[in-house]
Amino acid sequence: MKIFALILAGGSGTRLWPLSRKNKPKQFLYIEEHRSLIQATYQRLQDFIAPQDIYVIGSAAHAHLIKSHLPLLLDEQILLEPSTRNTAPAIAYACQYLYHKDPQSIVIVVPADHFIGDEKIFEQALKEAVIQAHQSCVVTLGMKPTRAEVGFGYIEKARMMNPSVFEVKQFIEKPSVTVAESFLKSGHYLWNAGIFVFQTQLMLQLYQTHAPEIFTAFKDLFFGIYSIEKLEQAYLRVPDISIDYAIMEKLQGIRVVETSCKWSDIGSFLSLGEIFLGPQSADNIEQANTLTVDATGNIIKSDTKKKICLLGVHDLVVINTQDALLVMNKNESQRVKNIVAQLAMDTPELL
Repeated sequence: MKIFALILAGGSGTRLWPLSRKNKPKQFLYIEEHRSLIQATYQRLQDFIAPQDIYVIGSAAHAHLIKSHLPLLLDEQILLEPSTRNTAPAIAYACQYLYHKDPQSIVIVVPADHFIGDEKIFEQALKEAVIQAHQSCVVTLGMKPTRAEVGFGYIEKARMMNPSVFEVKQFIEKPSVTVAESFLKSGHYLWNAGIFVFQTQLMLQLYQTHAPEIFTAFKDLFFGIYSIEKLEQAYLRVPDISIDYAIMEKLQGIRVVETSCKWSDIGSFLSLGEIFLGPQSADNIEQANTLTVDATGNIIKSDTKKKICLLGVHDLVVINTQDALLVMNKNESQRVKNIVAQLAMDTPELL
């Protein structure tokens, strides 16, 4: 049974503005100096998935970025979306495409824009998920939480299948601080990493049952001659909805593989600091020409040679680009989307 990997590369990463822009979203940023997020995702999959079986789906507007960051991919391994419709249509389109390559295949779906440390631990979790998927069930990965995080979704564990595999009781959206603290204390909850493993044929059956309008739109693509026009028409017919809402939250019997590898969806500048320094560090993250005096816990990044000097300030984010400067308290990271919303109305060229 062939195993395909599908990298979801359609995200926008608005909470990392002004680093992440419409013409260069988060997955193409070099969070690690030597590789972009999408390159890191591809490389960790390449350790156990044949290169010819790794596929990427993303916006047609970013085709040149995908090809430049992943030059080894053939054109047939890059699925381009004519418009953005969230993860449910993207996965349905890819599953129809991969089903015609191998109806008996298993697909591993991973976002392109996440950070993962301890990559061998992650690989073992994915291999366990593939074993579980062979039993005709949908499997997801759950990351063991290390703090009461309100920026992530959660998975509540149910019956234990083996020491690392549990049935899923429910998926929970981003909680309040109080609820997140109770989740952490209970030990029954995992962070939802948005990583899924399943048999291709099974997933298409689930779409047919739970999201028939999406199933039908993409099923029609492969009757007769495939064309870009047919793909564009399919995307006009489908809703903008995530795989979680369209499929996962409607299912019984989903399994979750618990893993303790270091993970972040890098959904904010605060999470950037926690990746590299840990949540309580007083050190500064400095990717700029800086001078800091009595300044701690700051994140400073600049795309210019301008000298950035910080004196007597703490826990700030200072992001300097050619055309925009963002300064905020690190704990306000989740609210960058408010800046983006305002810019969309009065200065859209900065997005």
